[in-house]
Amino acid sequence: MIAILTGDMIASRKQFDTNLWLLPLKAWLALHFGEQGIAWDIYRGDSFQLKLSRPAEALKTAIQIKSMLKQTKGIDVRIAIGIGNENYTSQKIMESQGSAFIRSGELVDKLKKRKQSMAISTGNENLDDEVNLIIRLLLLTLDHWSPAEASLASLIFAKTQPIHVYAQTLGISISTTSERKKRAHLQEIIDVEQFIRSKIESYEQGMG
Repeated sequence: MIAILTGDMIASRKQFDTNLWLLPLKAWLALHFGEQGIAWDIYRGDSFQLKLSRPAEALKTAIQIKSMLKQTKGIDVRIAIGIGNENYTSQKIMESQGSAFIRSGELVDKLKKRKQSMAISTGNENLDDEVNLIIRLLLLTLDHWSPAEASLASLIFAKTQPIHVYAQTLGISISTTSERKKRAHLQEIIDVEQFIRSKIESYEQGMG
């Protein structure tokens, strides 16, 4: 099983210089997933696709991408996570096929209609209903992160470190960092991500 993340920039053509989100996104994807075109690619100018070999990492990765992009005020992203198989593997992600690709592609269209920025499709209706209800509650916070909160979230989801390290990186006091973490509900988001991760891992084991 794999996970496919299909991302779509929200209101990308309306008011922003493309480089404000495209260059950071490309740099982040290249750093973590290698050369463009193999595990990830940009298409239609404002959309991207990313393949993960470990589906349990999908929600964390989506949150990391969202936190990275939301560091620029007004910029946000819609991410549809499809979990399933890959029955044709190409050297180029855009030429590969399978249920994970289909679910992700269909889901991103549904998210646009719902005006929702994140969801998961596994093909298991009960699991999808459960995790997506939780994700909808999660989005009440994620969608409203300030750039400052998104910057801290990006650091925390990249690597667990003592709070003073984050403060030093951001150039702010420890108390301000702690308050920012609390205001962004980052501990609760970490707990939710780990809960959904365990659900997906159990689903994978059941399908194995």
